[in-house]
Amino acid sequence: MARRPITRALCTLTLACTVLWGSTAIAQDTAPITLTYQGSLADAAGAAITADKPMTFTLYTNAEGGEPVWSEAHDGVPVVDGVFSVVLGELSPIPDSFDPTTPLYLGVTIDDDAEIEPRMVVGGAIRAQWAAVAAHALDVRNRHIHPSAVSIGETQVIDAQGQWVGPPAGLRGADGAQGPAGEQGPAGPAGADGEQGPAGPAGADGEAGSAGPAGADGPAGAQGPA
Repeated sequence: MARRPITRALCTLTLACTVLWGSTAIAQDTAPITLTYQGSLADAAGAAITADKPMTFTLYTNAEGGEPVWSEAHDGVPVVDGVFSVVLGELSPIPDSFDPTTPLYLGVTIDDDAEIEPRMVVGGAIRAQWAAVAAHALDVRNRHIHPSAVSIGETQVIDAQGQWVGPPAGLRGADGAQGPAGEQGPAGPAGADGEQGPAGPAGADGEAGSAGPAGADGPAGAQGPA
């Protein structure tokens, strides 16, 4: 059974530029361009297609013919009731160094069909989005920024909790002079009584004391026999 050719009922293009934070600080060189391509597919009879379709997206500097300057293939793009959406630039980075005076055109190929015509003009929009993101990334003075972490080169210096985790060198200055002693604080409460110690040795005999006073006369004894 012959395969019915696919026709394009509608294709739209939405541009988005994103600065990646991850574990690195803001940098213009790490701000990739992504394109969100949205479209709809129907067969030759006009019926909406529901299937996973291989699609290839290609950028050219010519409206027709010419060599591609970028290409990205998606093995299976879900198409549901004829509608699909693809983010371009995630599998193969889109260069940011195109000549600003040269237009760019996007070609789309689905299955083994020929490339959809005409190609879409996208160059001006890509460069405008890139310029806006680059300007924002370069100038953050007097702005509140919310990175998940900050790194210098490959070395992380601030973690996701906002703590400094970089090298400690240079963070602490020289020790200052010792300050004056503070006032003495109040006495603390008395501690608990300690255990009684062992008995000490017996002392030497003391000198004899002086004689005491004479005692009182005792009662007279009983009379003896006659």
